[in-house]
Amino acid sequence: MQSLTLIIENFELEAIIGILDFERKIPQKILLEGVFTYDYHDKDFIDYIRVKNLIKELLETKQYGLIEEALLDIIKHLKQNFNPITSISLTLKKPQITNDCIVGVKVNKTF
Repeated sequence: MQSLTLIIENFELEAIIGILDFERKIPQKILLEGVFTYDYHDKDFIDYIRVKNLIKELLETKQYGLIEEALLDIIKHLKQNFNPITSISLTLKKPQITNDCIVGVKVNKTF
């Protein structure tokens, strides 16, 4: 068995996420970065397209109030669907919410 890391970088999508009035009405650009460590053996790999699609589906359909809620829910679903994952580092950023910086939240979870 070998420990490997799947990386998703610069994943851009539009989603309704936030608690401000305008954030609840109009989808905004979201940036996602993810690092997923998993146990690899006998071709038991993690399909990065399935990982990406699951994250996209959750963000586009759930309309989370807080970034924190989104991150924790995504992690829960990823572990349920991809059991070999042993740790996740996930970052969500809102690049257009302020004019002078990019804000976001990062979570690290080990199973």
